[in-house]
Amino acid sequence: NSPGPGSIGAYGDGNRPRIDASSVVFRISGQSPRFSDHRIVDLEIVGQGADSGAVDVGGMARDLLLLRLKTTGTGHAVIAPESIIQYWRNQGSTDQDLSDGFFVQDCEMGHVSGVKTLLFVAAHRLAMLGNVYEDSGEHVLRVPWTERAVISSNYLSGAIPTKHVVKLHGPGWASSGIARGRYTERVVLSDNVFQGGDDDWTVSVGPQNAQSDERVRDLIVERNLFLPSERVQVPLTLSGNDLTVRDNVFFRGARPQTSCMSVGARGIEPPPARVSILHNTCASLAESPRLAQISGSATDVRLFNNLVAGASAGSTGATNGSREGGNLITTAPGFVVTSPSGAWKDFRLGASSPAIDAADVEAATPWDFTGRLRPVDGDGSSTAEPDAGAFEFSPTE
Repeated sequence: NSPGPGSIGAYGDGNRPRIDASSVVFRISGQSPRFSDHRIVDLEIVGQGADSGAVDVGGMARDLLLLRLKTTGTGHAVIAPESIIQYWRNQGSTDQDLSDGFFVQDCEMGHVSGVKTLLFVAAHRLAMLGNVYEDSGEHVLRVPWTERAVISSNYLSGAIPTKHVVKLHGPGWASSGIARGRYTERVVLSDNVFQGGDDDWTVSVGPQNAQSDERVRDLIVERNLFLPSERVQVPLTLSGNDLTVRDNVFFRGARPQTSCMSVGARGIEPPPARVSILHNTCASLAESPRLAQISGSATDVRLFNNLVAGASAGSTGATNGSREGGNLITTAPGFVVTSPSGAWKDFRLGASSPAIDAADVEAATPWDFTGRLRPVDGDGSSTAEPDAGAFEFSPTE
């Protein structure tokens, strides 16, 4: 609990130093927060039971970087809850606030020995980049409150039944503390692989339960790969305002009559509004896939330029409260692989795909799943028009 700059860890070639932990290795900040500008780098932490952990943040922390850490066998990896901040404020520490500048990069965390969430982090500004999070005792990643966050280029898997790989919600809207009237907002979830497992909903955006008013707004979900399991009912659930879901691949495996996402209020929070679902590929090996399950209370939902492919005709799921156009529903999508296995490359378009140049120009996203700019003249008509789905076909490649 001291100001930096400071660094703890190892440098150079060779294996990371190993710490065998029976309790929490790094306890950061406290009742009188002074922690700022530190990094913890290149360590391996091996837990010795459910009481062990890598990092616990017990008060406001500024500019913390966790870089190239590996944790296994701990009860949890990282905990930085908003509840401890409110506790200290109630004790008279009015200088307490959420952590700010919380970064986790190129870490491997998982295979826990307890029943806690692997990473539980609240921060004003948060970045999680290039990590592997897997095999948690509860949720894999839970973010109960953030105001600017980038969660990108990670692989996440291994939530237990009824929990989620990612659980993202807001703070208590009607609470009496610092969270009152605040949102989780300005969040980007991009370029991740979300592997379904024993969870019913892989990624959940919205309140933690039907009794909580915890609001989310201004969120982008783009260029992610959602992979299936036998248990997963819906890979992505959404409740909030000003949400954009674009250029993602949802593979539903052999589960019949399944949805790739849902849009609707979970409980007492306001119903969703201004939700855009653009250029996604929703693919199933079974019958009747549906792009989105949309609640009748949701308003201003836009479904444009999506590709829905299954063994029999599916649907977009559009309701009276939604608008749609440029979508392609087909049993013959013309992927480069006839029976996709889940690799993202399987869902690229072949030269004969009906999705080529089939989308609405006005609703096109600026790039596709791979970052290729849209539109490309894919059918040789001398007019560049966007393709339906997450991928843009280029005849020169």
